[in-house]
Amino acid sequence: VLVTVRDVYGEDSPTVRVTLRYVGENANRPVVIISDNETSIVEGTAQKVRVTGGSLRVFDPDNDFHTIVSATVEIVNTGGHGFYKEDLSIAATSPLITVTYDSMRKILTLTGRASEQEYSRMLNLVEYSNREKDIASMSLTFRTVRYSVSDFSPDQSLTPGTSDVIIHLININDAPEVSFAGLLFQLATYNESAGPARLAEN
Repeated sequence: VLVTVRDVYGEDSPTVRVTLRYVGENANRPVVIISDNETSIVEGTAQKVRVTGGSLRVFDPDNDFHTIVSATVEIVNTGGHGFYKEDLSIAATSPLITVTYDSMRKILTLTGRASEQEYSRMLNLVEYSNREKDIASMSLTFRTVRYSVSDFSPDQSLTPGTSDVIIHLININDAPEVSFAGLLFQLATYNESAGPARLAEN
């Protein structure tokens, strides 16, 4: 843009060239698309379940660079503040992405500039485990796992894109147990002529 100023006497100033840089608004935050957003796990099996079943995709419609800078995966309703024996983990590594885990808050954090495809690959490998023997005693019989991603561009979105997966915690009816003051067996003495004998003390 060329700018010239004229005074009241009709004299023009030297012309000044002004360069305008257009910065678009990143109106659309990155999107986390999960087509398979429910799964389940059975108590006491010490198994791990793949949270998304491989159905997650990260897409950023307003980012010409198609670059993601961070992501988090969080159990949002754990309720136990680290007390319950449940965790998130990721069965993969990436040369571009660093993974850290907060075991008390149950949050996986991924950081590093990488493509949408690389973040999609890593986030699809997140696993949930639950080692509790009595899921019925936990505050809820399901967990909500929230995925959140943030993008990178000159007009970076300030609001991350999020999507949730529900994990149903399946309780099983454990067989009753018999013990004697915490012991697996109890010795009792029976005399033939003494009548009935007590098998266990109160």
